[in-house]
Amino acid sequence: MRMHIRTSLSIVIVTSALVMTGGCGNEPDDYTNRDRQIRQNAIKPLNRISSDGKAIPDDHTGRPAGEANATTNRINHDQLAHIAENVPGVKTAIAVMNDTDVLVGLETDHNTGNKRIIEKRVMSALTWQYPEYRYHITASDELRERIKSVSVRQNKGYRAYMRNQDIGILADAIDVSSIRP
Repeated sequence: MRMHIRTSLSIVIVTSALVMTGGCGNEPDDYTNRDRQIRQNAIKPLNRISSDGKAIPDDHTGRPAGEANATTNRINHDQLAHIAENVPGVKTAIAVMNDTDVLVGLETDHNTGNKRIIEKRVMSALTWQYPEYRYHITASDELRERIKSVSVRQNKGYRAYMRNQDIGILADAIDVSSIRP
């Protein structure tokens, strides 16, 4: 009987020691430094997640996520702009993208209806074909010019972290402007 009690007691002590040393995880205690992260429900089964937590669209090559050219997109910004231009009511479109976000600035025909409806049609056309990205679409002249300036700087080859920062700022501005009463 004493052997049974000793065994049970030692199992309880070892288990509690393991629980106490394990902790609750390695999450940070403060959430003040929030980065723009991909939403979990936006990741499709064909996508991979890189070591830094960003979604990488599947390029159908079968390479592991850690290999060198694993972040190649299966579409570029010019092709996305062309898809947007094929939507009725859109005169011209410009697109800028990073690994997760796509900004699309639209110039609409003046004789067409509501710009909000055209924005939703472009959103639908893009997400139907390439659902792995977060789209931020605007028909605002000011925001379209800001997207165009980021595109010009991108074509001149400025640093990726600066491009990502500019895209994040513009994405927030587009999202705020789309919430209208």
